[in-house]
Amino acid sequence: MLDTSKLPEGYLDEVKAFADKVGKRQSLDDQLGYLEKWGEKDGVYRYDVMLYKDFAPHSFEFTIVRIQRTFNEVAHKCKECGEIYWCEPQYPLVPWDQCYKYECQAKGKMEIVGIRQRTVERGREMNGGVIFHGPHDGGGNGGAPTFSVCLSPTDGWSIHT
Repeated sequence: MLDTSKLPEGYLDEVKAFADKVGKRQSLDDQLGYLEKWGEKDGVYRYDVMLYKDFAPHSFEFTIVRIQRTFNEVAHKCKECGEIYWCEPQYPLVPWDQCYKYECQAKGKMEIVGIRQRTVERGREMNGGVIFHGPHDGGGNGGAPTFSVCLSPTDGWSIHT
């Protein structure tokens, strides 16, 4: 989920208005949309993406935080080699015998031998910025006012981690 509650009031609207004014709204929407989708996996939100105001003009900082969640892992035992594999089910749920973490090549010859509950704690995964580049910073050449580097000249928003 894209959390904008840490932004100063009206800042997101100001940046969107600026993007409209300079004809770069699609660039901004693409980058923010990418971050929002980053927080979701298979229809389930596993991460919060928090936006903050960056010191660079018309730009954002972001932090991606893992959401605490509890789920069941299932132990499968291969009937051929005897190995046991613990598997977190995929979302949406798939049949237990189609677990995506099988390392054994004997697919279809697994039996469930145990279930355990696991909790993943909340914690920071990564942080970065959604930085606006253009003529004002040499297209992301590392100079003022953004002090951010792009591999090729950029005119619009770019994600930096």
